[in-house]
Amino acid sequence: MTKLPKRAIKIFAFFLLVGCYILLIDIRSSMKGIQAKTSKSLYVKNNLPTYDLSCPFAMGIYMGVGPDKEASLKFSQESGAQSVIAEALESNAATDRKVVIVGDSHMRQIFSSLACIARTTGFWKDDDSYTKAVYPPRDEYNDARLKLKEGYGEIFYAPTAGKTQQLRMAESRDPIHGNEDWLECCRERKPFYLDSYTYDAANVRDFFSENDDRFEKVLLGKKDVVFFNAGTRGHLRTLNTESLVALLECVATAKGEGEDPGWPQLSIFTSNHHHYQNVKAPAHFHTNAGSTQSCLEEVNTEMNPFLQGDKTFFGDHPHNAGFDLDLGRTGNMHLGKGNHNTDAYVSDCATWTMPGVPDVYAKELAVSILSLRPEN
Repeated sequence: MTKLPKRAIKIFAFFLLVGCYILLIDIRSSMKGIQAKTSKSLYVKNNLPTYDLSCPFAMGIYMGVGPDKEASLKFSQESGAQSVIAEALESNAATDRKVVIVGDSHMRQIFSSLACIARTTGFWKDDDSYTKAVYPPRDEYNDARLKLKEGYGEIFYAPTAGKTQQLRMAESRDPIHGNEDWLECCRERKPFYLDSYTYDAANVRDFFSENDDRFEKVLLGKKDVVFFNAGTRGHLRTLNTESLVALLECVATAKGEGEDPGWPQLSIFTSNHHHYQNVKAPAHFHTNAGSTQSCLEEVNTEMNPFLQGDKTFFGDHPHNAGFDLDLGRTGNMHLGKGNHNTDAYVSDCATWTMPGVPDVYAKELAVSILSLRPEN
């Protein structure tokens, strides 16, 4: 075997060392990038303060109210909701995406969480870039709108958007009942518009009128996303579910025929997790709820008729969120006995203490936003 000259061996060894050195630098550089990204995520998760009543969308009837507000706060913080929501909002950069949240007070708490965490993490355009339809003397609102930083889009709470949902409320608290019917638009293959308050409108609930300059129609396009939930109010839930099923089937048919004019993605969000003692079926929900004197600390979520219904009607829909959540052991994180109702012997085992479980719901919504693709 021919021996290599010493000079050739030295040259080979030199280039081998140089290659190893370059590889080492590249690995160290990559690790620094990963560490920087991780550090930033941990900073968002662990070091930013939680939201409070200084957030215009926070409501005093929920904030720090309940039998175990400390556990609720800890549950929110340990969920990593802030970091996931911040990542989802960051993913909206340059898309100007509109996120529309549709449904009852369950969805309103999720909107409140999402909007307030967006404020805490620095995504609001400014402190006045919002509108909300407050109904005095309460600090609650139905219909709200938030403008994020330039290019980051908007977030809407629109309880009855597109005439897809019916809510039973006193007239003084009614949300917008606009003229836009999305099922009709789908059948006619027309774009979807959202009836909304303008940013110049006063933060007071008012009757909708198409000719009133306090309202405007907002076009929803293919980069936008709408989250629906049918609610938990007996017959209304049945009607709302039927409306959503009809809308989803119409949109799927139109897309299959290549006749989509550029509709937003339509997503179904999980129903609320209740901890009432006597809920046997959706139709008896309110009767049973009124007789409850305390919330169960733990329930079997697989027995929740609303969650079962979600999976029956929407389990095969390609876009749903939160269906895998198990909040069975969070009974003490509801508002609880006498905190929300005037009757101290009746407990609210549906509404949640904030910060708390609504932040985990908002995190699930954020995960869904992160999964969006242009083709959706």
